[in-house]
This record gives sequence, structure tokens and C-alpha cells, in this order.
Amino acid sequence: MDLKQYVSVITLGIADEARSKRFYIEGFGWAPIFENGDITFFQMNGLVLGLWQKSALEADAGVAGKAASGAIALAHNVANAEAVDTMLARLES
Repeated sequence: MDLKQYVSVITLGIADEARSKRFYIEGFGWAPIFENGDITFFQMNGLVLGLWQKSALEADAGVAGKAASGAIALAHNVANAEAVDTMLARLES
């Protein structure tokens, strides 16, 4: 199993999509690599930064209405579904 220490995606739970996108696009001059009206992704140095409505991030994590302001999610992507099962079993133990 691949035990490299890395984060694939950092997703920020945001309250105001237009304001958040403006901060990164106009402030830093970054260009989104994907956006669909719900989430926006920016390619970084080896990882992806995501902007997603805080309520959607909470629902995805199963903690609707419970995340504090500034909520984030970290993703560690693996090669395939079998590796997901292996990693989850390791984490649960």
C-alpha cells in the first residue's frame, strides 16, 4: 500500500462563492481549472484547492449545521477502490 505523506485536495467551506472566487482570481491572479456553480478548483503545487459552499461541505461530511466557520476538508487520494478499503481499515484500527 502507498503510504506517501501527501494531501491531494484542500477544500474550503465558504459562505460567499462570488466573494471567495474574486479573492483568489483577482487577488492572487489564479485561474480555476474547474468550476460548475457548486465548486471551484484551482491547481496548486501538486495539490488542488477547492472552494465549496460550507453547507454542502457539512452535508458531504455528515455534519450538517455543525461545522465551525472556516471549515475545511483534506483529501488523500489513492490509486483505486481496493486501496480505499485498505486505507480505511488501517485508519479504523
